Amino acid sequence: MIFVMNKINLLEVTLPILTQLLKICSEFLTFVIHSLVTDVGNAPTEKNHRNQAHRQNRQGGHGSFN
Repeated sequence: MIFVMNKINLLEVTLPILTQLLKICSEFLTFVIHSLVTDVGNAPTEKNHRNQAHRQNRQGGHGSFN
């Protein structure tokens, strides 16, 4: 009987902690997915990438084309 009471007490203590951990994990995953989606939306286009490489070349940056 005492063993059963100890198990119930342990469950009462760990259940709220596990619930909080689950909440934190879900919020973190939501944040990560949201930032991934917005990063894809703000990704530089191919034209912008070429222009940036061209500017770097004119300024003596890396690249062997004019």
